[in-house]
Amino acid sequence: MIVLNPKFRIFFSFLKKNFSFVASIVFFFSIPVYAENIFPYIFDTSLKQKIEFLQIEKKFIDNDILILGEEHDDAIGHAEKLKLIKFLSDKMQFSISFEMFEKDQQIVLDEFLLGFVKEGNLFHEIRNWNSLKAHYGPIIFFAKEKQIPVIASNVPRRYANLVSRKGLEELWKLPKESRKYIPPLNQIQENITPEYEKKILSFLPVHNLKLDKKNFLYAQALWDSAMADSIYTECKTRGKKLVHINGRVHSDNRMGVTYRLQKMGLKVLTVSMFRKKGFQFSEDNSSIADIIYLTGE
Repeated sequence: MIVLNPKFRIFFSFLKKNFSFVASIVFFFSIPVYAENIFPYIFDTSLKQKIEFLQIEKKFIDNDILILGEEHDDAIGHAEKLKLIKFLSDKMQFSISFEMFEKDQQIVLDEFLLGFVKEGNLFHEIRNWNSLKAHYGPIIFFAKEKQIPVIASNVPRRYANLVSRKGLEELWKLPKESRKYIPPLNQIQENITPEYEKKILSFLPVHNLKLDKKNFLYAQALWDSAMADSIYTECKTRGKKLVHINGRVHSDNRMGVTYRLQKMGLKVLTVSMFRKKGFQFSEDNSSIADIIYLTGE
């Protein structure tokens, strides 16, 4: 029979009575070790452990869509997306879709990818996004080289602007030719959850009293609905997987584009990419995405 020192008996008694507390302390103090200035750092929120590209590939195999939610001004993040896309393209076939390209620009994208127009023409025609060439050009050029289909997934912003000013019903009044760029109108409203509404309205500029809350919400929902509709159509048409790039506000917490795609019956793997900026993993933020991808300080 083993006789424990009284001090150990007291210690084990404490552990037994306070197991949950001790476990949370251990988890808390293990967090900085995970992301301690070693970037990029890729974290699986379900397994609660560091992973590599290979694990992302394995997860993508079991899903239809991989959403890369980004911070638009994260230069390192843009380079990391290209690295991941190159890695995945060696293993499987997929299309790539962008929030940054609008549906009526698809023809220009296709002409560039097929070699009919030059790079200068592409970025002269499509000027609706800051630093478009610097941030997304490398992925477009790689897609052209490897003959990967590229999808302009977003609604033309003039229609989102129309909704924010005059309301969703204005879309019904557009000419038939214009409406081909707009997703089914019933889908825009049907997939607005209370959580989504709360999130979107939190972005409403408090100083702009002229903006109608409902119209602001519908304009944002139009963007998400358009992207989801484009992605769904592409997947069903080509019968292959798709990597979608958008600002992470459109996909974090399984809202926006993510929610709509899942309602359509697609299996979605979400990645949220951002700089560390003091970020710490915890149970509270594990629902942000399937994978959290820290790109740097």
